[in-house]
Amino acid sequence: MSSEQRRQMGNLCLTKGGQAGVAYLKHIEREQARQCHAYKTYGFFLKGEQHRYVYASNLRCREDDAIEKRLDILRMFRDYLARTQGYIEESTECEFDAQFRPVHVRKNYAIADLARPVVVWLYAA
Repeated sequence: MSSEQRRQMGNLCLTKGGQAGVAYLKHIEREQARQCHAYKTYGFFLKGEQHRYVYASNLRCREDDAIEKRLDILRMFRDYLARTQGYIEESTECEFDAQFRPVHVRKNYAIADLARPVVVWLYAA
């Protein structure tokens, strides 16, 4: 809470009672919950492409988290990509037979350049 909000809550508690102060505090907390939150994650540029990158949106941390937590996220994603040798499935194409079953399935892959990490900012409402 800001100093102005603390002052306002103190005035409400003194003039209108503790319930008014609690109601004001709940109002402030709801307002903060509705605001957009910024998260940070890490990704890697694709090999041979200057403007495309990959990232995992479920591996994220708050922007004010400790450096250890942020580096753990980078390491986890790097380790995952290292297990697949940097290959990321981009899309799957197939043809259908007469009974609409997939045949001739082809997967298209992109390769992440593990030497070129990038910081990705995510905003959640």
